[in-house]
Amino acid sequence: MTGVDYEAIEERLEYLIQVCNPRDQSDLLSFRTPCNTVMAIEATCTYGTNFSSEVPDSAYDGVDGSDELEPFDVETQRVCMCQSQLFDSLNGCNACKYCAMTMLLEQPAREETGPVGLLD
Repeated sequence: MTGVDYEAIEERLEYLIQVCNPRDQSDLLSFRTPCNTVMAIEATCTYGTNFSSEVPDSAYDGVDGSDELEPFDVETQRVCMCQSQLFDSLNGCNACKYCAMTMLLEQPAREETGPVGLLD
């Protein structure tokens, strides 16, 4: 029985984030992609537009700022999310993750150049 290669798993997860949650030239999340759009919609519908500027850091650091901001009531959140592009974006995000993970699992990681994938 072989051990779990956590380094390889971490490398592949980093690649998945790079592909499905890309950043722009300023190192901010690009909201042209479905996964980043999902985070923006959820944050905006929960806390309002002031929270959106905090999404890039909070998405990866585990700090969501929710202890400082009062969320909207559940009905307001529901209406906001249902009237947005949330579900289309979720479908696109899931498709991105599925495609990227399928490619990563089918091909071994390259030692010198990183994982094989969509950006090669």
